[in-house]
Amino acid sequence: MKVLIIRFSSIGDIAWTTPIIRRCKLQLPDVEVHYLTKKNFAELVSHNPHIDKLWLFDDNLFEIIKLLHVQKYDYVIDLHNNLRTWLIKAALQRPTVTHRKMSIRRYIMCMFKINLIPAHLAHVADRFQEAVSKIGVNDDGLGTEYYFGEHMPSAEQYLPKTLTGNYTALVIGGSKATKQLPIHKLEEIITKLNHNIVLIGGTQEAHTGNILQKKYIHVTNLCGKLSLSESAKMVQNAQLIIGNDTGLMHIAAAFSKKMYTFWGSTNPDWYAPYRSNNVNVRNTAIACSPCSKLGAHECPQGHFKCMNEVQVPDFEG
Repeated sequence: MKVLIIRFSSIGDIAWTTPIIRRCKLQLPDVEVHYLTKKNFAELVSHNPHIDKLWLFDDNLFEIIKLLHVQKYDYVIDLHNNLRTWLIKAALQRPTVTHRKMSIRRYIMCMFKINLIPAHLAHVADRFQEAVSKIGVNDDGLGTEYYFGEHMPSAEQYLPKTLTGNYTALVIGGSKATKQLPIHKLEEIITKLNHNIVLIGGTQEAHTGNILQKKYIHVTNLCGKLSLSESAKMVQNAQLIIGNDTGLMHIAAAFSKKMYTFWGSTNPDWYAPYRSNNVNVRNTAIACSPCSKLGAHECPQGHFKCMNEVQVPDFEG
């Protein structure tokens, strides 16, 4: 048997496909598992031992279809469900299973706060599982996985020796503004922790990280300095992980560490770190959240109370 799993992006969604990769490889008889993703997300799955062949897509749809067509897959497992994947499926003309996005139901929830999504299918990863159950793949009850390359340099080269294995990873990145904690809430978190803190994020968070590092002696800013795998290694080695709804938190779910995830405009029922030791932190005193499926560049109401007024807990772990 030969199957092709398709998921183009992004970090969190690809992390949620790792249980499907594992279940297919371990449950389907004598199976060869192929995986198709965008080239810039290859690092997420390139060392996964359950993948027999990794295909990388660089926007040349005709070329990738030509390469895949000769494979004669028994099943194409579409875990992205967009125009490009439908074109690929149509061209390959093989049996397919496709995950349900439930976009209309999610829109109704965000706009009118009417929840029409069954609880057992609320999380995206559970809808991925619903798709593959049609070809005899069962839920194994386990969560996500992340694999490092053998020769990856240690990210802790950036840290003073006194911090090694004795820090909280504070992930301050986020793809949209309404998914990110404002700086005054980051400061509130920092003042509640009396041990070393490492800030992790992209280059766009580097300025905020520098401000916090200068103000607090127990803060080290690594925003914009690490690759994705190096960032993953940092959260794997942390004693506690705190962050926003962002891709790295979904990678961190694979490491069984205590986590706290803050939620603004998006819905943790759909996107929380999957089957992890995670606490969702939300401002339940307001009625307007969640207001977006994927986050936004600014608060639709203009007040951003979901993050500005969220109560920072006393952290354990």
